[in-house]
Amino acid sequence: MNKYIIIAITLLGTFLLHQIITKTLEKKYTYSLMQSITEDEETFAKKLDSVIVKYLIPIYNREFFRLNYYIVHSDTKKVKEQLAEMENLKMTSAQHLSLYQTVFKYFITINKKTEARNISRKINVLVDENNMDKDIKTQHEMEIKIYLDKDIKTITYIDSILEDCSDQEKAVRYLEKTYIYKANDQLNNAKECMNKVIEYTTDEKQKQIFKDLLANNLKDL
Repeated sequence: MNKYIIIAITLLGTFLLHQIITKTLEKKYTYSLMQSITEDEETFAKKLDSVIVKYLIPIYNREFFRLNYYIVHSDTKKVKEQLAEMENLKMTSAQHLSLYQTVFKYFITINKKTEARNISRKINVLVDENNMDKDIKTQHEMEIKIYLDKDIKTITYIDSILEDCSDQEKAVRYLEKTYIYKANDQLNNAKECMNKVIEYTTDEKQKQIFKDLLANNLKDL
Protein backbone atom coordinates (compact mmCIF):
# COMPACT_ATOMS: atom_id res chain seq x y z
CA MET A 1 0.00 0.00 0.00
CA ASN A 2 1.28 3.43 -0.93
CA LYS A 3 2.88 5.06 2.16
CA TYR A 4 0.96 8.29 1.57
CA ILE A 5 -2.34 6.39 1.68
CA ILE A 6 -1.22 4.72 4.92
CA ILE A 7 -0.37 8.13 6.42
CA ALA A 8 -3.73 9.55 5.31
CA ILE A 9 -5.65 6.62 6.81
CA THR A 10 -3.65 6.87 10.05
CA LEU A 11 -4.30 10.60 10.32
CA LEU A 12 -8.02 10.11 9.62
CA GLY A 13 -8.22 7.38 12.25
CA THR A 14 -6.45 9.58 14.77
CA PHE A 15 -8.79 12.48 13.99
CA LEU A 16 -11.90 10.31 14.38
CA LEU A 17 -10.62 8.85 17.65
CA HIS A 18 -9.89 12.37 18.91
CA GLN A 19 -13.43 13.43 17.98
CA ILE A 20 -14.96 10.47 19.81
CA ILE A 21 -12.87 11.06 22.95
CA THR A 22 -13.55 14.80 22.87
CA LYS A 23 -17.33 14.32 22.54
CA THR A 24 -17.34 11.79 25.39
CA LEU A 25 -15.35 14.10 27.65
CA GLU A 26 -17.48 17.10 26.65
CA LYS A 27 -20.64 15.26 27.77
CA LYS A 28 -18.93 14.24 31.01
CA TYR A 29 -17.82 17.76 31.91
CA THR A 30 -21.07 19.34 30.75
CA TYR A 31 -22.96 17.03 33.11
CA SER A 32 -20.51 17.86 35.90
CA LEU A 33 -21.12 21.59 35.39
CA MET A 34 -24.88 21.06 35.46
CA GLN A 35 -24.53 19.18 38.73
CA SER A 36 -22.42 21.92 40.30
CA ILE A 37 -24.68 24.84 39.34
CA THR A 38 -26.17 24.85 42.86
CA GLU A 39 -22.77 24.86 44.58
CA ASP A 40 -20.94 27.94 45.86
CA GLU A 41 -19.61 30.30 43.20
CA GLU A 42 -15.93 29.59 43.87
CA THR A 43 -16.39 25.83 43.34
CA PHE A 44 -18.47 26.35 40.22
CA ALA A 45 -16.04 28.89 38.72
CA LYS A 46 -13.08 26.61 39.41
CA LYS A 47 -14.70 23.85 37.35
CA LEU A 48 -15.92 26.18 34.60
CA ASP A 49 -12.55 27.90 34.19
CA SER A 50 -10.44 24.74 34.31
CA VAL A 51 -8.05 24.14 31.40
CA ILE A 52 -9.83 20.98 30.22
CA VAL A 53 -13.28 22.62 30.23
CA LYS A 54 -11.92 25.58 28.27
CA TYR A 55 -10.48 23.12 25.75
CA LEU A 56 -13.58 20.95 25.44
CA ILE A 57 -16.47 23.41 25.69
CA PRO A 58 -16.81 26.46 23.38
CA ILE A 59 -16.66 29.87 25.04
CA TYR A 60 -20.32 30.72 24.32
CA ASN A 61 -21.48 27.52 26.05
CA ARG A 62 -19.17 28.15 29.03
CA GLU A 63 -20.38 31.70 29.47
CA PHE A 64 -23.99 30.57 29.08
CA PHE A 65 -23.36 28.19 31.98
CA ARG A 66 -22.03 31.12 33.99
CA LEU A 67 -25.12 33.19 33.15
CA ASN A 68 -27.42 30.38 34.25
CA TYR A 69 -25.47 30.03 37.49
CA TYR A 70 -26.24 33.67 38.34
CA ILE A 71 -29.88 33.18 37.33
CA VAL A 72 -30.26 30.09 39.53
CA HIS A 73 -28.80 32.06 42.43
CA SER A 74 -30.93 35.15 41.68
CA ASP A 75 -27.88 37.42 41.46
CA THR A 76 -29.40 40.17 39.31
CA LYS A 77 -26.31 42.39 39.38
CA LYS A 78 -24.13 39.61 38.00
CA VAL A 79 -26.80 38.57 35.48
CA LYS A 80 -26.61 42.10 34.04
CA GLU A 81 -22.81 42.07 34.06
CA GLN A 82 -22.71 38.66 32.39
CA LEU A 83 -25.17 39.80 29.73
CA ALA A 84 -22.92 42.76 28.93
CA GLU A 85 -19.88 40.45 28.72
CA MET A 86 -21.62 37.96 26.46
CA GLU A 87 -22.89 40.64 24.08
CA ASN A 88 -19.25 41.13 23.09
CA LEU A 89 -18.79 37.47 22.13
CA LYS A 90 -18.88 36.25 18.54
CA MET A 91 -22.29 34.56 18.26
CA THR A 92 -24.71 33.26 15.69
CA SER A 93 -28.08 35.01 15.52
CA ALA A 94 -29.67 31.91 17.13
CA GLN A 95 -27.20 32.06 20.04
CA HIS A 96 -27.81 35.79 20.40
CA LEU A 97 -31.56 35.19 20.53
CA SER A 98 -31.15 32.41 23.10
CA LEU A 99 -29.10 34.76 25.28
CA TYR A 100 -31.70 37.51 25.15
CA GLN A 101 -34.63 35.15 25.65
CA THR A 102 -33.03 33.62 28.75
CA VAL A 103 -32.34 37.00 30.35
CA PHE A 104 -35.76 38.30 29.28
CA LYS A 105 -37.53 35.44 31.07
CA TYR A 106 -35.41 36.00 34.17
CA PHE A 107 -36.34 39.69 34.33
CA ILE A 108 -40.01 38.85 33.83
CA THR A 109 -39.86 36.24 36.59
CA ILE A 110 -38.46 38.75 39.09
CA ASN A 111 -40.80 41.51 37.81
CA LYS A 112 -38.05 43.83 36.54
CA LYS A 113 -40.22 45.76 34.10
CA THR A 114 -37.67 48.23 32.73
CA GLU A 115 -35.02 45.58 32.18
CA ALA A 116 -37.50 43.20 30.53
CA ARG A 117 -38.73 45.90 28.14
CA ASN A 118 -35.13 46.84 27.25
CA ILE A 119 -34.33 43.22 26.38
CA SER A 120 -37.56 42.98 24.40
CA ARG A 121 -36.43 45.92 22.28
CA LYS A 122 -33.08 44.21 21.66
CA ILE A 123 -34.91 41.04 20.59
CA ASN A 124 -37.01 43.05 18.14
CA VAL A 125 -33.90 44.61 16.58
CA LEU A 126 -32.18 41.22 16.35
CA VAL A 127 -35.22 39.64 14.67
CA ASP A 128 -35.52 42.49 12.15
CA GLU A 129 -31.80 42.63 11.32
CA ASN A 130 -31.57 38.87 10.76
CA ASN A 131 -34.92 38.33 9.01
CA MET A 132 -36.04 35.93 11.71
CA ASP A 133 -39.59 34.70 12.33
CA LYS A 134 -41.74 37.72 13.23
CA ASP A 135 -43.76 35.55 15.60
CA ILE A 136 -40.78 35.77 17.98
CA LYS A 137 -41.53 39.47 18.48
CA THR A 138 -45.23 38.79 19.00
CA GLN A 139 -44.48 36.12 21.60
CA HIS A 140 -42.30 38.42 23.69
CA GLU A 141 -44.69 41.33 23.40
CA MET A 142 -47.49 39.07 24.67
CA GLU A 143 -45.35 37.83 27.57
CA ILE A 144 -44.84 41.43 28.66
CA LYS A 145 -48.59 42.06 28.48
CA ILE A 146 -49.33 38.86 30.40
CA TYR A 147 -46.69 38.91 33.13
CA LEU A 148 -45.90 42.59 33.54
CA ASP A 149 -49.02 44.46 32.40
CA LYS A 150 -51.47 41.70 33.50
CA ASP A 151 -53.60 42.78 30.54
CA ILE A 152 -57.00 41.05 30.54
CA LYS A 153 -57.13 41.40 26.75
CA THR A 154 -54.41 38.77 26.44
CA ILE A 155 -56.98 36.10 27.33
CA THR A 156 -58.25 36.27 23.74
CA TYR A 157 -54.72 35.69 22.41
CA ILE A 158 -54.13 32.72 24.73
CA ASP A 159 -57.46 31.16 23.74
CA SER A 160 -56.55 31.54 20.05
CA ILE A 161 -53.46 29.34 20.40
CA LEU A 162 -54.69 26.81 22.97
CA GLU A 163 -56.16 24.37 20.45
CA ASP A 164 -52.80 23.73 18.77
CA CYS A 165 -50.88 23.28 22.04
CA SER A 166 -49.63 20.01 23.49
CA ASP A 167 -50.97 19.02 26.92
CA GLN A 168 -47.81 20.35 28.57
CA GLU A 169 -48.16 23.65 26.73
CA LYS A 170 -51.84 23.82 27.67
CA ALA A 171 -50.87 23.60 31.35
CA VAL A 172 -48.63 26.63 30.88
CA ARG A 173 -51.26 28.57 28.93
CA TYR A 174 -53.98 27.89 31.48
CA LEU A 175 -51.58 28.96 34.21
CA GLU A 176 -51.12 32.24 32.34
CA LYS A 177 -54.89 32.65 32.19
CA THR A 178 -55.12 31.89 35.92
CA TYR A 179 -52.53 34.58 36.62
CA ILE A 180 -54.32 37.16 34.46
CA TYR A 181 -57.78 36.49 35.93
CA LYS A 182 -56.41 36.57 39.47
CA ALA A 183 -54.64 39.89 38.83
CA ASN A 184 -57.90 41.33 37.47
CA ASP A 185 -60.01 40.19 40.45
CA GLN A 186 -61.85 37.47 38.53
CA LEU A 187 -61.27 34.74 41.09
CA ASN A 188 -63.90 32.27 39.85
CA ASN A 189 -62.46 32.33 36.34
CA ALA A 190 -58.97 31.98 37.82
CA LYS A 191 -60.04 28.89 39.77
CA GLU A 192 -61.60 27.31 36.67
CA CYS A 193 -58.34 27.82 34.82
CA MET A 194 -56.30 26.41 37.70
CA ASN A 195 -58.40 23.25 37.53
CA LYS A 196 -57.37 23.01 33.87
CA VAL A 197 -53.73 23.50 34.87
CA ILE A 198 -54.05 20.57 37.28
CA GLU A 199 -55.76 18.46 34.59
CA TYR A 200 -52.95 18.97 32.06
CA THR A 201 -50.01 18.78 34.50
CA THR A 202 -48.34 15.36 34.47
CA ASP A 203 -45.68 15.88 37.13
CA GLU A 204 -47.21 14.83 40.45
CA LYS A 205 -45.16 17.24 42.57
CA GLN A 206 -46.17 20.19 40.40
CA LYS A 207 -49.77 18.98 40.37
CA GLN A 208 -49.81 18.98 44.20
CA ILE A 209 -48.39 22.51 44.31
CA PHE A 210 -51.22 23.70 42.06
CA LYS A 211 -53.79 21.85 44.16
CA ASP A 212 -52.46 23.55 47.29
CA LEU A 213 -52.66 26.95 45.58
CA LEU A 214 -56.25 26.27 44.58
CA ALA A 215 -57.19 25.09 48.07
CA ASN A 216 -55.81 28.37 49.40
CA ASN A 217 -57.90 30.48 46.97
CA LEU A 218 -54.80 31.25 44.88
CA LYS A 219 -53.58 33.68 47.55
CA ASP A 220 -49.91 32.91 46.91
CA LEU A 221 -50.12 33.08 43.11
